[in-house]
Amino acid sequence: MPHRRAFLLGTAGLAVGVLAGCYSQPKKPYPFAPTPEEELKERIAARVRAFHAAAPEAGIAVGLWQDGRPTVHGFGRTSFHDPRPPNADSLFELGGLGEILLGLLLTELVARQRASLDDPAQSHLPPSVKLPVQGGQVVTLRHLAQHTSGLPQVAPTTFEGVRDEATLATELGRVTLETPAGQRFQPSSLGIALLGHALATREGRPIGWLLRNRIAQPLGMTSTTTFERNVALDENRLVEGRDVRGQLAQPRFDVPLLATHALRTSLNDLLRLLAVMLAPGTHPLATAVQAVLAARRPLGDGTEVALGWRIDPRSALLWQSGESASFRAGVLVDRARSRAVAVAAASAAIDVRGLLFEIAREEALPSSRTLRPTGHAVRELPADAVRADVVIDGRVRFAGYRLESPVARPGETLRITLYWQCLARLGEDLRVTVSGTDENGRERLRADHYPADGRYPTYQWRPGDVVVDEVQIVLPLGFDAARLTLWLGLGSGARALRPEPGPSVDLAGRIHGPSVEITRK
Repeated sequence: MPHRRAFLLGTAGLAVGVLAGCYSQPKKPYPFAPTPEEELKERIAARVRAFHAAAPEAGIAVGLWQDGRPTVHGFGRTSFHDPRPPNADSLFELGGLGEILLGLLLTELVARQRASLDDPAQSHLPPSVKLPVQGGQVVTLRHLAQHTSGLPQVAPTTFEGVRDEATLATELGRVTLETPAGQRFQPSSLGIALLGHALATREGRPIGWLLRNRIAQPLGMTSTTTFERNVALDENRLVEGRDVRGQLAQPRFDVPLLATHALRTSLNDLLRLLAVMLAPGTHPLATAVQAVLAARRPLGDGTEVALGWRIDPRSALLWQSGESASFRAGVLVDRARSRAVAVAAASAAIDVRGLLFEIAREEALPSSRTLRPTGHAVRELPADAVRADVVIDGRVRFAGYRLESPVARPGETLRITLYWQCLARLGEDLRVTVSGTDENGRERLRADHYPADGRYPTYQWRPGDVVVDEVQIVLPLGFDAARLTLWLGLGSGARALRPEPGPSVDLAGRIHGPSVEITRK
């Protein structure tokens, strides 16, 4: 182990010159002290450097929840074509972390008496899908959720090609239990995938739909989505993954039958989940959260396994990590310090779990409550901005926009700056909705996002602020529209704030934004 650490540190040292711009700016000379935001980023970056050396180009995002507020910092690059680091709204594959949402779904169904933890899993699966049995002990839902089913640890990719029940039955017929159910803790992604399929069969809905609508949406995880491609997915937010050899992997848009691992999410969404795990309070899923943590099984190393979580009862830590073919992610809830950490990496070569615990060891990270946004608010619009005056819900004014160019070609990047003026305290975390329609009024793309790359959330806006919200939209190479018109709004989840009627607002309550001519010359 000392040799490995020396190698990593040495490699990190060689990479510092290349990566320095991704991590921090040069220290300010005395007497100019770093701001709390700069100090927080540098403290996190110091932990990230050695781990990032395994895949220097890969995107990494680190999120911290403390004092009731999120802070997210990105490193590396979003994709081959986008050199910017990932932000709070960038989309990573969730991989095995879908197990956390699945545990909440299970306890939510138990609370509604739709299932019991000790139900035989076979009773919720299709009749053709037969679970193996050993020693006369049937596999229960609890066994699957706590990784004590005896099923082997099969890579998620093994069942990615399964599209129907007949194929699943055939593949599962080749699997045998390694130990009788309930006898030993043995992590199994196959067991988690089968648990998801059992609950999907019980509810008559795809597991992706259940996780998204029954769990993610109530938690405020509005960016969490399945792999399918649809017009609502802003593909500009996808972070480009890399396999263990460092090769780029194309984004996936296929959803297998066992789809528990086929989810994408953002750091903003993960922090919302962790905030509820940290303090359930009166949240609608508070009972499910408490039930998830109450269903524990002691392990031989002094820790415990719950439904979707590992727990250290001595330090009050909860943690979980997950992986897919080209992504790694991990989350940790530190109840003793009232904070939580989330890490997502777009590379299978990065040790996210190690990085997660390295950051968690920081004794006194600067409080996010002391952070003040820098560079995201101006006193007035620039002279070349197109001015507007649309008041939204009496609390925000859409003040105008600046368009880099009124003409664009397929494959190019549109750069638009939106200006929002805060009229009164908002007290909630709102997203900017951006819908692009062609000359026939058909919606062709979405670019919903949190303002200012997630760095200045609306609940921190102060009356009088004019918030600068820069948006970049990559036009698909085959984009065949002659004109693209953007329609804007503010909302949270399925709720949209209503703008006052006027010439710039349509009947659906959308604000008319900039229009761009699409040329192929």
